[in-house]
Amino acid sequence: MKIAFYESDITPSLYTNMPGYFNERLAKTIKDKIYAKTVLFESNGEKIAFVSIDANFITEDIADRVKKRVAENTDIKEENITVGATHLHNAGPTVDWGRFVKKDPVYISLVCDKAADAVIVANFNLKPARLRCGNGFLDSISFHRIYKMKNGTFQTNPGKRNPDIVEPVGEIDPDVTVMFAEDTDGKPLGCITNFACHQDCVDEYVFSGDYSSQLSNRLKDKYGWRFVSMFILGTCGNINHFDVKTDKDTVFEYYRVMGNALADEVLKTINISELLDGNGVSQKTEILSLQKRKVDFDVESEIEKLEKTVEFYDDEILGSQSDPEKLKLVFDYDLRNYIKDTNAEKLVPVKVFRVGDSAFYALPGEVFVEYGKQIKENSPFKNNFIITNSNGLFGYIPTKDRFMPTVYESKLGCTSYLEETAGEKIVKTALSLANECK
Repeated sequence: MKIAFYESDITPSLYTNMPGYFNERLAKTIKDKIYAKTVLFESNGEKIAFVSIDANFITEDIADRVKKRVAENTDIKEENITVGATHLHNAGPTVDWGRFVKKDPVYISLVCDKAADAVIVANFNLKPARLRCGNGFLDSISFHRIYKMKNGTFQTNPGKRNPDIVEPVGEIDPDVTVMFAEDTDGKPLGCITNFACHQDCVDEYVFSGDYSSQLSNRLKDKYGWRFVSMFILGTCGNINHFDVKTDKDTVFEYYRVMGNALADEVLKTINISELLDGNGVSQKTEILSLQKRKVDFDVESEIEKLEKTVEFYDDEILGSQSDPEKLKLVFDYDLRNYIKDTNAEKLVPVKVFRVGDSAFYALPGEVFVEYGKQIKENSPFKNNFIITNSNGLFGYIPTKDRFMPTVYESKLGCTSYLEETAGEKIVKTALSLANECK
C-alpha cells in the first residue's frame, strides 16, 4: 500500500461573507486558517483519493471541477475521487445562503484549484506506508439537538434551560474512528478522524476551522508540522455541541476545548490501534433518483404579505424562534430560491470506497445520526468511516419520524428538500455498495 497526504491553504480574504446563518457575517480576522486536504491510497496500481474541504457546503459543480482537474493532470480516475465538506460555519462563500449570503465565483475557483492541486501533489508524494485503525469513545461534547417539549411538540435547539423541555428525542454517536498512517521507517504521515458533531461552535465574525482545527493543531504538535490531520464529519444532522442544561459551551473559544477533548481521544486511540488487515482498494458508486418535496402554497404572495409587517436589517441575526413571523419570512425567502429549480427529481450520488478492511461511506447531505448508526451496525467491514456532505449540496436527511413543522431540519427549502424516504434509500444503497466492495 502506498499513501500520501497533502493540505492546501484556502483561507479567504478578510471581510468575505461566511455562509451558515441567515444574516450577513463578514470575517474581521482569522482565528484559524482553513484548508483543502487530501489522502491518496494506491494498491496494485489502483488509486483512491478523498478530498476534504473546509467549507459550509460544496456544490455538485465544485466536486465535479475538482475531480476533472485531478483526472486531467494525473492517472487518477474521476470515479475514484470523493469530495466532501467539513461543514464549517466560519469559512468562505462556496454557496448561496438565505437572502444575504451569495457564493463568490472567484473564491470558488481558488477552492477548486487548490483542492485538486492537493491531490496532484499527493500523487507525486506517494510512498509505501503502514495503516493502523482504531475506535475510540467520546460522549462529553456532543448532544442530540431535537427535544420533546411539554406541549407535545418536537423542537430543534429550544434554548438554554428552557423549562418546557422534557427530554431529547434521540441519541448521539460517541464513536471516534481513526486511521493513522506512517511510512516504513515509522515516520508519521497523517491521520483521518471521523466524529459526529456539528462544526458550529465559533460565535464570532472570524474565519475558523472550528474544533477540527484544534484537533489538527494538537496532532501537529505531537507529530510535526508536516503531519496532516484530516477530519471527516459523521452523521450529525441532529447533533451539535449545545448542552441545554449548562452554560459550559458558552465559554470563550469553547471550540478549542472541544478540539482538545477530541485530540485526547484520538491520541489514545492511535496508541491502541491495530495494523490494517488487507491491502486492496476499490470503490462503487450508485446515482439515486430521489423525489423533491413540493411547495403547497403561493410563496410570493406570502412573502409580499409578511414584508409589510416584519422589520429587520441586513446585519440582524434572522430566524429567531421568538418571532414566528420573522422566522417564516426567512424560510419563505429560502423557498423562493428553492422553487427556481423546477425539476421534480434530484440525482443523488452514494459512494463507498474500501481500503483494506475499512470502508468509507460517502453520503449526501446532513444525515441524521440514526442512519449512520444503522450503517455501522450492518456494515460488512471492521472499520467504518461515514462521510457526510459529500459530492454536492443535498440538504438535511432526516428520519421519517422527524418530518414535523417544528423541526428545523425537515423544514422545506434549499436546506431540506428530498423525499421523506431519502435516508432509508441512501442507507440501503450504501450497504449494498459496501457488500460489492467487499
